[in-house]
Amino acid sequence: MPHITTFIYSEETKNTPNNKLNVINPLNVFRPAFVPGMFSFSVTFGVIGIDVTEKGHTVRIKFSSSDKRDEPIIDTEDLSLENIPSETATLPPNLRGIMGSLDFRNVVMRAEGEYFTEIFVDGDKLGEYPIYVLAGDQG
Repeated sequence: MPHITTFIYSEETKNTPNNKLNVINPLNVFRPAFVPGMFSFSVTFGVIGIDVTEKGHTVRIKFSSSDKRDEPIIDTEDLSLENIPSETATLPPNLRGIMGSLDFRNVVMRAEGEYFTEIFVDGDKLGEYPIYVLAGDQG
């Protein structure tokens, strides 16, 4: 059964030339200059219990405010994961998986408060991760 092993919000992520993922400036709170306003961020997550080298899978990410659970701000729909080379292919099947990272740019934050990201694999919700949004310019 797949499950999330890692989840982090950050300012951004970058792949290095040797195919390593750098998470830049991890965040516990989003501090856009103004709310309402726009904010850019990345989510990075790890999932084990899926083998993307042998069988296709889907991943879906939703980002919502806590007061609008029926209307996500971001919904990636199903992203296909098929025949992806993986360093985990030599591991036992229950330890095989992926590290994923998605950048979201200029996301509209309409109000301060709690927001959350949901991660789905093959249609099953594996986790929900909250983060608080607070205006950074209090002057």
